Amino acid sequence: MAKFNEETIQKCVNWICENGLIDYGGAKLIDFCNVMGIGKSTYYRWMENETFETAIKKAKEDFKNGLERNVVSSLARSAIGY
Repeated sequence: MAKFNEETIQKCVNWICENGLIDYGGAKLIDFCNVMGIGKSTYYRWMENETFETAIKKAKEDFKNGLERNVVSSLARSAIGY
């Protein structure tokens, strides 16, 4: 089981930035928990920690912003015939 520390928070953030989490078509919570080696109850308990919650929310937002950039870029390429 993963220990709650700065390194674990960073691993969670990195994974969510790349894969998303629930929102915006991202990965399911169970997939995230399996990769991180934690249970859903642990995730929800960690979310009670302000540092973790803020980091996760920012990571979700970063994923969303990256997704939006990719969509806009794809639409632009399609519009000009690539």
